[in-house]
Amino acid sequence: MLLKLIPFYQFVWIDELMLYHRKHQKNNTNHVKETADCLKSTIEETLRNWGNVYAPVFRYEGECIILDDLIYIDV
Repeated sequence: MLLKLIPFYQFVWIDELMLYHRKHQKNNTNHVKETADCLKSTIEETLRNWGNVYAPVFRYEGECIILDDLIYIDV
């Protein structure tokens, strides 16, 4: 939802814990591989929607995916 709002509103970074995430056995985020795949797809789709001027560089730590860098694409 937040990614759909970004093009229309300004956001600021708040360097403070704003919520607590309760973890239990049935959390979807316990499925690390599926969560990593969804995150990667979301980042790629969002960058395309924002003009496709950056290419994401991902790295993995175990099954966890990390957005390591954004490379500017000179169009």
